[in-house]
Amino acid sequence: MRYRAVLCAFHCQNFAPMLHRPFVVLVLLLVIQASQACTFFKLTVNGYTMVGNNEDAWSIDPRIWFENGHNGEYGAVYLGQNNSTPQGGMNEAGLMFDGLRSPVKSFAHVPGKPPMRFDDLARRVLRSCNNVHEAEVLIRTFDFSQLNGAYLIFVDRIGEYLVVEADTLFTGNDPTYAVTNFCLSTCTDFDSVPSERYQRGRALLAAGADTSLAYCTSVVNGMHACRKKLGEGTLYSNILDPQRGLVHLYFYHDYTVRRTFDMKAELAKGDHGLDMPGLFPPNAEFARLVSYRTPFHDKSMLSFLLFTGVFAFVFGAYAGISLLIRIISRVRGRMNDKPSLQLIIGVLSSACALFLVPILLLKRSVFYFGLGDATDPIHPALKYLPLMLVALAVVSAIISFRAWKYRNTNGSTRWMVSIHAATLIGFAGCLFYWDIVVV
Repeated sequence: MRYRAVLCAFHCQNFAPMLHRPFVVLVLLLVIQASQACTFFKLTVNGYTMVGNNEDAWSIDPRIWFENGHNGEYGAVYLGQNNSTPQGGMNEAGLMFDGLRSPVKSFAHVPGKPPMRFDDLARRVLRSCNNVHEAEVLIRTFDFSQLNGAYLIFVDRIGEYLVVEADTLFTGNDPTYAVTNFCLSTCTDFDSVPSERYQRGRALLAAGADTSLAYCTSVVNGMHACRKKLGEGTLYSNILDPQRGLVHLYFYHDYTVRRTFDMKAELAKGDHGLDMPGLFPPNAEFARLVSYRTPFHDKSMLSFLLFTGVFAFVFGAYAGISLLIRIISRVRGRMNDKPSLQLIIGVLSSACALFLVPILLLKRSVFYFGLGDATDPIHPALKYLPLMLVALAVVSAIISFRAWKYRNTNGSTRWMVSIHAATLIGFAGCLFYWDIVVV
């Protein structure tokens, strides 16, 4: 979910005063990383329930896997990324779940119960529970506050649902129910949720829902995302049919090709997993996502960004201390030299890098949406920092060239200035590649 939706949800929860504190907003934005606006719906007609989900992510290794139950436990199918953290799934009893991001909440922590992580909690429920009421009883025995920043929704085969947020649980049995990345327990006006495709899905469900596969496919299609930059958005869509134990899977918002799995037949093969890209024909948009390099996909880029941040800190500290010493000495009349342009540029460029690198390392959406959502709540002008860094990189390169040509500084300083300039030029190239430089 982009920042506008986060802002709306924060306002609904009386978080509005915090939005005037830039440091708090920056920290929350870096922690939430809620750029993956997944959508989910369930519908029940004449006692028959179907569930659909769009998983929005920039992962390049999604998979589906099957785990048998042991000692009376239920077997289950899970969907997610290759780190084996399930984002959704269904057990043999027809109990389904999905996990979605949401705004971070402020609440009083109640100690005394064993903590349970998102993925462990979902797995334990699917292994042990037949319906949402059994799931609620089990979940209440744990401290599930680690869900803060996300929530779980469970749906059983008769259509009842359970929403689990970090500080609350509630159940419902509406015939149709659609959700996305907002706080369900505090939202009183679903018409005001600022997500066009979420509202489009609600409208489709309200127009006369039925439980046919064709209809459910039309709903996930109507709620999917496909953005302009790379054609990225919905990584996969799944429609779960608990009565038949079927999983209908679509890959990378292409609804012309479907793969259907019979959970009973798959569990009979033993525990196993399948990589989704290999199950479907080549997809040009997915190929563009795979070829688009970011620190989240490319270890060399990650290493370069880490080096950029560390060296910017070291060089910035060196330049800042040296500049301060010169200013103090000049004020006290101990020297007549003006503060060095080299040092001023070093401080400014290091400050830009030290602001940008943490955002790039922690907030994946920046590579797809740009810096706007990350910087607007602090100050809109900050989105021009990449342009400023590019200009400073050019000046740093000129200073480095002159330092070597005229030998006007000592050798160690020349090397530091040159490494800093080369790092800035490389960083500027990355910013252009990621289309983050706003002119």
